[in-house]
Amino acid sequence: MTARCRDDCLRSGEPLAGTAGAPAAWFGISWPKPRWHPEDKARSDGLPPALARLEAAQRDAGRKIALRLFQREARPSTDRVEVFAFRPRERALETAHLALEDLAPRLERWLAGEGVFEPCSERLLLVCTDGRHDRCCAEHGRPLLESLRAVTRGHDAWTVLESSHIGGHRFAANCLALPEGHLYGRLAPADAAPLFAAVSQGEVWKPGYRGRLGLSEPEQAAEAWLCGRFPDAASIETRPAEGEDETRRVPAVVHWRGDKREVVVSLATRPFGALESCGAAEPVARTRWIATGLEPH
Repeated sequence: MTARCRDDCLRSGEPLAGTAGAPAAWFGISWPKPRWHPEDKARSDGLPPALARLEAAQRDAGRKIALRLFQREARPSTDRVEVFAFRPRERALETAHLALEDLAPRLERWLAGEGVFEPCSERLLLVCTDGRHDRCCAEHGRPLLESLRAVTRGHDAWTVLESSHIGGHRFAANCLALPEGHLYGRLAPADAAPLFAAVSQGEVWKPGYRGRLGLSEPEQAAEAWLCGRFPDAASIETRPAEGEDETRRVPAVVHWRGDKREVVVSLATRPFGALESCGAAEPVARTRWIATGLEPH
């Protein structure tokens, strides 16, 4: 039997915390799933070449953007697309319906700071089911998708969408909650109800928490560790990580209703090794940031 990256990653003990990624901008674009490219979503069949050029130009300028595709309907339009645009640091989610030829120019204007989209009141749960990218995403993602659709039925403010690769297929099943920007992994169908119970209250569901989009890995690891240490906190605000080499310090403010506490989380690196994808011949070594405790502030 072909080795599964999710199982191997779980055996390695690699933690979820700190793996959400840090794009400066995130875009979700409606497109038929059969036409998704297995690796480079901007080059999916039928999408305008200008979209791939925009992504490359942003990358060359040192600005990381995340382009994801989703399917809401059985046969989504290819003449007009639905777009979600998200700024992770501001937790601002916006939306628009565009003619296909307007897609890349409008995204470029949005990235330049122009107000070309409308605020989005819809709350989203995007589940990666992209089996062409990795088998674990389909095997674990589709059952989660159906379970989340069942538990959110009747909650009109919430929409569950089938998404292309979210990132980290070794953590399948993966689910991104917007506009919070919280990413969850290693989810099973039985997790759908407790996950939704938490996110619908604006809370983090700690057992599957990978981190908040837009923060650096040390910040994400520190935030997740603080969520476990202070489970009754109303919110946690991290600051940029300090330090060099194999240690970091992340200042943070833990908020309760009517009170707050300034803390500093210490972190150190630790190596892990697991298969990068299903069927890979050898594990890949990677270094991860692990929270080790609180320092005096």
